[in-house]
Amino acid sequence: MRLNISGTEYELSDNHFDKFNKKFNHISDEQIEYEFKTFGWEVEYNNIAVWDLTFYRCDDDGNELKDKSGKVITYNAEAVDCSYLAEGLDIDDLEEIEDENI
Repeated sequence: MRLNISGTEYELSDNHFDKFNKKFNHISDEQIEYEFKTFGWEVEYNNIAVWDLTFYRCDDDGNELKDKSGKVITYNAEAVDCSYLAEGLDIDDLEEIEDENI
């Protein structure tokens, strides 16, 4: 069984689920996560999601819209759900960005 706790997916084997099913309905996400780590259950990060997405405007030839100093003007679209962009991606498709601090 998979549990989603505060946006993180956890894999729970069936025998653990049978034992703790009723308890999970009555405790906080933080407590469930603590118990997962305490009992040695492995947390796997096998899901892919969109973290940040930046847009820019361009003309028909692909030339970027720039401000007076020549910098490309970029935009966010926070009200738009872009989660579908991660569909079909595999972990092997990803390349880690090592110089970026989040």
